[in-house]
Amino acid sequence: IHDYATQWLASQLPIRRAQQLEANVSRVLASTKIVGRPPAVFVTRGDPEKGGTVFAPSELIGDLRPTDDGPRHTLHVGRGAAILGGTFDLRAGCIYLGPHVTV
Repeated sequence: IHDYATQWLASQLPIRRAQQLEANVSRVLASTKIVGRPPAVFVTRGDPEKGGTVFAPSELIGDLRPTDDGPRHTLHVGRGAAILGGTFDLRAGCIYLGPHVTV
């Protein structure tokens, strides 16, 4: 089901080029501990009048392999979500957090 879910999410979510995702990671996650290769992160901005989207995880765990080959897993954060900490381990696959979820 993982492969199907990943393909479906990719078809449903706006896709940005990898360098845009990497720029988003370095800008958004300055205070977050990153273990391994930084995973790609896509944060959908929320409406500022409704509280926007808060993305402040404590730790992200990416690929621990020393080489840069293979797929890069992605963390998708939906519009209006509030990520107020937590550890997100993306070694085994992508993570999707839907709109207005609180972690």
